[in-house]
Amino acid sequence: MATPTAHPSSTLATLLTAAALLATLTPPAPLPLLGEPAATASAQLGTARFAGTDSVITRRTFDRYTKTLRLDAAQTDAANQLFTAYADRAAEIDRAAEEKTRELRDGIEGGGAAPEGIRELIAKLPEITRTASKQHADLTTPFLDDIRSLLTPEQETRWAALERLRRREAGLSSAAPLGGASGSNLDLTVVVDSLKLPDEQTQAIAPALEAYEIELDAVLSQINQDDQQWRADRAKQQGRPDDGAVIISSTNTDDFLAFQKSSRENALRLRDLNTKHLRQTAAALGPEWGQKLTDAYRRRAFPQIFRQSNATRALAAAEAFKDLTDEQRTAIAEIRADYAARLPALNQRWLSELERAEAEGKANPFPLPGMGQDEAKELADARTARREFDKAFTDKLTALLTPAQRDRLPKPGRPASTAGALIGTTTGGGPGAGGMVIQIGPPGADDDDNDE
Repeated sequence: MATPTAHPSSTLATLLTAAALLATLTPPAPLPLLGEPAATASAQLGTARFAGTDSVITRRTFDRYTKTLRLDAAQTDAANQLFTAYADRAAEIDRAAEEKTRELRDGIEGGGAAPEGIRELIAKLPEITRTASKQHADLTTPFLDDIRSLLTPEQETRWAALERLRRREAGLSSAAPLGGASGSNLDLTVVVDSLKLPDEQTQAIAPALEAYEIELDAVLSQINQDDQQWRADRAKQQGRPDDGAVIISSTNTDDFLAFQKSSRENALRLRDLNTKHLRQTAAALGPEWGQKLTDAYRRRAFPQIFRQSNATRALAAAEAFKDLTDEQRTAIAEIRADYAARLPALNQRWLSELERAEAEGKANPFPLPGMGQDEAKELADARTARREFDKAFTDKLTALLTPAQRDRLPKPGRPASTAGALIGTTTGGGPGAGGMVIQIGPPGADDDDNDE
């Protein structure tokens, strides 16, 4: 298989890709603590975002810990004091890593460096993130020991649940570093928590959620074991000691394809497990809350499909205008009802084609040259049909409004973070975790007519 090439004008982008493939991938820590990134060292390089994505215990994550352990008020106050000191030190570690990454960025963007020099600068990023990761681990272990010392004997029995939670945070963040399946990185318990269920419903699904946690924990453990074997096999093939590292070479795209395949397989395992337990938990909740759970899950797993569209926002905003005529108000209500009636079928078509394409590895609209299959035509057609549907209804609406009213409609938007290729590092279980990865656009990155 030929090595990817690029036009001379895209030398930097090619070098960024090559650097990602050349990087040494560090082995996962036994139990890394990953929540939301507390601080991400990143630099914008053309259309590429160069990012270290090591994570620490965040405020939101810690609040889940205290809830899981069922701390009382006095224990929570003491735990919060410990967390404040922990968070201050974690921020210092992140700032130091950010400064080192900024220096690399400046060296790359400064110009004048030969391609080999740029490659060397980029290859230094894994060491920065490895150092920060170790510092965070050294900080986290005694912090959690201090939290555990606050517990009563009864609360001590909850520690196993906390450890499962920590493994979910780590494993779901890194078991599939190249993605490949929508919803594979979701924790169903987090989605349930977002619903703020009444006590009756919470108690009704407690057994189902515990079963989910235990099964997911076993799957993540197996993924981690598979990862260790995968790393050992790669080291043997490359004639290196089995030190837990993985080297992906830019001279052999088969290396990257193997990395990509293992990541997709992990993602599909996790997606299917989440889907199964979503159905079971929704059934246990009953029709009303079960539908709310399904909707909340879909918005997180498939935001490009199920988040509120520009057309929906425009119709809702127009209905609230105080200066509508009776004819306008009636017509807008009819348009909105027609849109709502026809939207589910289009969404279901898009969802079905997306899941099928993900299973076949054909869901990425921007595959790297020689490093992935083109997007499935059926998926592209389903997405286009939804876009054209949204545009048609937006056009119907604007045709009813005066120029002054049109000016008051919400402006279409698109998150800047969806642009370009993400080149960064991850830690945790899963083949390739802990080193450089490439992701061309997150799910829905190309969907510029359906963003919040």
